[in-house]
Amino acid sequence: WLDAAEKAALFVLDQMRTKEGRLHRTYKDGRARLNGYLEDYSYFANALVSLYEASFDRKWIVSAIEIVDIMIDQFWDEDEGGFFFTGKDHEQLIARGKDPRDGAMPSGNAMAATCLARLSKLTGRPDLANKLERTFDLFATIMRHSPMEAAQMLIAWDLFQPGTREIAIVGEPTSPEVVEILAQLHSRFVPNKVVALRQPTESDEDVKPVRLLESRPAAGTGATVYVCRQWTCSAPTSEIPLFVRSLEK
Repeated sequence: WLDAAEKAALFVLDQMRTKEGRLHRTYKDGRARLNGYLEDYSYFANALVSLYEASFDRKWIVSAIEIVDIMIDQFWDEDEGGFFFTGKDHEQLIARGKDPRDGAMPSGNAMAATCLARLSKLTGRPDLANKLERTFDLFATIMRHSPMEAAQMLIAWDLFQPGTREIAIVGEPTSPEVVEILAQLHSRFVPNKVVALRQPTESDEDVKPVRLLESRPAAGTGATVYVCRQWTCSAPTSEIPLFVRSLEK
């Protein structure tokens, strides 16, 4: 499944972007066409973050940041906050819409918020957190009074709260210790979390742009886990039972 996901992501990155990195919406007969909409950018960027958390290959987080930066440049409303449905380089329309309401699928604004929440926790970028807070402020009324129409936005809001766990793992990705740590993590319902991994030989420079991994050295010879909230971490541990107990608090 991971191999299929990576191939799909590489296809979009290699075949469905302009030379400036902007997304096309369709692909047929060897040709990508039509400017991407907000939902194309927000869904794809969020998928790239998920690919990073599944594989810990930093090329995916780098690509996610590239897509998000273009999304902000093209769709962000600097005056009121939130994201327009069409980019500023889209064909001229009478008005540029902006809708936070979920339909059969979550809205583009809700998925943009979800991706910004995850990336802000992983990278520590204050500009992403600022835009996320402005988006929540703009759509607070619908979140408060019509939650069924803004379910994904509320998920993003919950993910952005201080209780979200920021889990930094130090170890070899395929080592038995890391495999067991991830098995314990994913066998439990821990929805509000982000996960990152650095190898023991990597420096702080190597792990950029995942700031969550900076100043997180290995503690001993086995895999080490840091469980943090708002960048404040509990003592690192190599004891899996201690890690499991931290998830259950």
